Amino acid sequence: MVRSLIPFSQHVPRALFDFHHDMENLFDNTLSSGTVGNNRWSPPVNVLETDTQYEVTAELPGLQPGDITVEIEDDSLSIAGKVEHGEKEESMTFHRVERCHGSFHRVIAFPNTIEVESVAAEFQHGLLTVFLPKTKAVKPKKIEVISK
Repeated sequence: MVRSLIPFSQHVPRALFDFHHDMENLFDNTLSSGTVGNNRWSPPVNVLETDTQYEVTAELPGLQPGDITVEIEDDSLSIAGKVEHGEKEESMTFHRVERCHGSFHRVIAFPNTIEVESVAAEFQHGLLTVFLPKTKAVKPKKIEVISK
């Protein structure tokens, strides 16, 4: 099941979000200084919610743990870093370049339910996983229904 972390009253229709994202990319690409594109990209991210925590996974191939900055502030998780393009030589002719490179910065907002002191991150095989435990107050409580 895929669910938005944004409360229903603040939920933006997907078509409007896509339009906003496309317009933002158009302006970013147009205003970049002297290059086609601006070398900004966003790694793919999944957000999973369990009874006890949120888990955020981001695909960051080719990076090392020291290349990634993970911060949490004001109930927002921030993941940032930079992917180098690799070696360039004048004699090289690329026929296709599809691998992303440059700086990235993702911010994911959460409800005010994260136990900030217990947030942990792991990095293995190019996959960053951030564990964000929920505060005890928001953990679901099963209530038994009895018949009379």
